Amino acid sequence: MNVYEDEVILPDKKLGKRLYIGHPGGSGVLAITPDDKVILVKQYRYAIKSYLIEIPAGKHDANDDPFLTAKRELAEETGYTSDDISYLTAIYPTPGYSGEIITIYLAKNAYLMTEKIKGDDDEFITVMCYDKAQVNMLISSNEVIDSKTLIALQMFMNM
Repeated sequence: MNVYEDEVILPDKKLGKRLYIGHPGGSGVLAITPDDKVILVKQYRYAIKSYLIEIPAGKHDANDDPFLTAKRELAEETGYTSDDISYLTAIYPTPGYSGEIITIYLAKNAYLMTEKIKGDDDEFITVMCYDKAQVNMLISSNEVIDSKTLIALQMFMNM
């Protein structure tokens, strides 16, 4: 990521400054098992000094395709994969200071891989599976407060 400060001409013709972060974007995956459970991860997020429950997601590597990022992150973070992954939506999580786009995919019939994929050395992740009633409880009790995850789970609840 890079931080930039641009000088801009405002609508009233005055000069202003805009500070923003250049971000390569990322992908997230709403992964559903054959028995209709959602695969979520719990991990510590240093920036907020707290644990979050999230859909598997990650930042694009250089020139990554969003689909490939989604498939990689699902495998690395959860040990699951799917042969049925499709585009769900895309969001701007922080448009006030970043052009980051998170593309969210739906992975149906996600299954545990026979061979474990090595994830990032600095990620310590707990994998959890929830049915619709449990997802509803996570949302209503404010246990899920991550924006990409809330959007994906709301879409799941309407499926």
